[in-house]
Amino acid sequence: MHGTPFSFDGNSFCDYIVCTMPNYKPTLGVITMAANEIEHDLELKRILWACYQYWHAESLPAHERIICYNWVLGLYEDRFGTKFHQSGLRRLTKLGFLKQDHTSRGGHRRYYKIVDPNRVANLLSKWNLN
Repeated sequence: MHGTPFSFDGNSFCDYIVCTMPNYKPTLGVITMAANEIEHDLELKRILWACYQYWHAESLPAHERIICYNWVLGLYEDRFGTKFHQSGLRRLTKLGFLKQDHTSRGGHRRYYKIVDPNRVANLLSKWNLN
């Protein structure tokens, strides 16, 4: 994409953008979490809450903590009295809140990391979901 400051790799699940501005050293970085994208989506905010609660309760060092749908679903059900579809985790990934880590069980279980736990905690507090 000549003449534009950013180019995408064409992957619809792209987590990164590459800066290609002239006279600027190209860098690779995570797309900023799109808090405004979920500001009015109560379900996504609640899913993010469940993800953070599970992540926060883990005893592993922060950089080693992972979450998966099956682990956060119980927290979500206990607090909100209903289930959510696992596609909510993929939506949070596309918005930059989560990053897929790996899969197992023949690709049927996806694991995720929280991209910026401090920012998530601040947003949850702002939304009174702490």
